[in-house]
Amino acid sequence: MRRFTDADGNDWDAQVGRESYGLHVVLFMAPGSGEVRQTMLAADTWLAAEDELEGLTEDELRERLAAATPWGDPGGPGF
Repeated sequence: MRRFTDADGNDWDAQVGRESYGLHVVLFMAPGSGEVRQTMLAADTWLAAEDELEGLTEDELRERLAAATPWGDPGGPGF
């Protein structure tokens, strides 16, 4: 898991998740708010997804957060 700060100064945790259809995502969680967002990863294994997440810069995390959809949203990844 990684913690980073968004453009507005809010803290977020980012961790790898896996959808039921097998695709790996980054789950963004705002501590204490209950808000969870998601965005796709290119990786096809859990280990590769962890490596992909660790390889992202904080600016890349902010970009992905800005483009992320609410977790479980039918308009999100894989739907």
